[in-house]
Amino acid sequence: MKDVPMTKVFPTYGYIIPDSFDLDFSDKGNLFYITGIDPKLPVNKNSIIMVYRTGFPAISSLYDIFNLYGKYEDVLIDATGNFGDYVAVAYGNTLTIFRQY
Repeated sequence: MKDVPMTKVFPTYGYIIPDSFDLDFSDKGNLFYITGIDPKLPVNKNSIIMVYRTGFPAISSLYDIFNLYGKYEDVLIDATGNFGDYVAVAYGNTLTIFRQY
């Protein structure tokens, strides 16, 4: 198996990607969603979802941040859609759905 060279590094701007993270890619668009931690928020409310855009310079690739208003170890993300993404996020005993353009 050949090694694949790394072509891009996305900046995290101080946010932390934990060892056990989840990510999902947009079906049609250029977005991907990854779970993270915001160290500037209180420990019991620091779980976030970071939205990145591919195909843009690394400096402008972080597109949006969603705060989950809690501390969750197991966050599951599913993104699907055509014009915009419908993103379902399951954490704790909560299921949240939002639309991302």
